[in-house]
Amino acid sequence: MRQFKLKRQLRDVQAEAELGAYRRRILNAQGTFDNTAEQIAVVGQNSDAARQLGHVFQRPKGEVMYAMCMPVFRDALVFYDEHGQLVQALNICFECLYMEASNGVVVEADVAVYREMRKLLAQLGHPIESPGW
Repeated sequence: MRQFKLKRQLRDVQAEAELGAYRRRILNAQGTFDNTAEQIAVVGQNSDAARQLGHVFQRPKGEVMYAMCMPVFRDALVFYDEHGQLVQALNICFECLYMEASNGVVVEADVAVYREMRKLLAQLGHPIESPGW
């Protein structure tokens, strides 16, 4: 009986290890940052970078592509109010072109939005890998 229980626990641990990356968020719904998160830049509300980001999300949306893979969120934008209180985070997977807010809401965007965000993050000093698209 004990051996059966240990085997089941081992399977559970292995399954968690395999799926763990897909469940992780830079900032989860409880407002906790992942232990791998690293702050790259702070962008003020009235800065050029903030205006650029606003333009990226305000542009007309083209065709949205779905990669049909499970996203691994390695990047994020975290938003704070004027008092420094956390408001929301946008978890981003540049590999499968998928974004999800920390409250679980999926944000749809086309390839051009991801391309512009990648460019902006690189300008801010974010070490981001080059995509195949």
